[in-house]
Amino acid sequence: MADKVKVLSIGDPDEDDVPDIVKKVIPIDATPELLTHLAKLLLGTRKAPEIVDDWDLLDCFEATNIERPNKPKRYGFHCNGKDIPHVLISARTYDAKWMFNRVKQRLSEEKWVSENVIETPLKNKPIGVEYGCDIYIQNIVSDCLDEHREQMINYVTFLHQEHVKNK
Repeated sequence: MADKVKVLSIGDPDEDDVPDIVKKVIPIDATPELLTHLAKLLLGTRKAPEIVDDWDLLDCFEATNIERPNKPKRYGFHCNGKDIPHVLISARTYDAKWMFNRVKQRLSEEKWVSENVIETPLKNKPIGVEYGCDIYIQNIVSDCLDEHREQMINYVTFLHQEHVKNK
């Protein structure tokens, strides 16, 4: 065996690595330097925006359980709904309409009885006693939310890489 090993290097060795904090949700107590950097990337300004701890500024996406006596169970999906009963899963997001469209795409083979309501039995639900329809719907919404967050992180990462490249 040879003494030296050649390793394939991918990427620019001079490029700054994306900070680990970008891979996570940015905490409210983020450093001023990070906020200034993100402001420059996202807003094109060097002045960091004021952080407001107000969840109402984000969109809300909800999946609800609609039960009616002696009728098939239904599930409703709502963007920015107010006081909707029987919420299965609720999430704050930057774009609730995108979430709705993505969930609708993932559940496209199900029986849609209106613009935002599907009816059981679900065609694509994995078979299993402990894996009910409620959990299936929660998992679909959760997967779509994770996908949306990943897109946001990828976008900020791309902006950071472009910033480093143009430095």
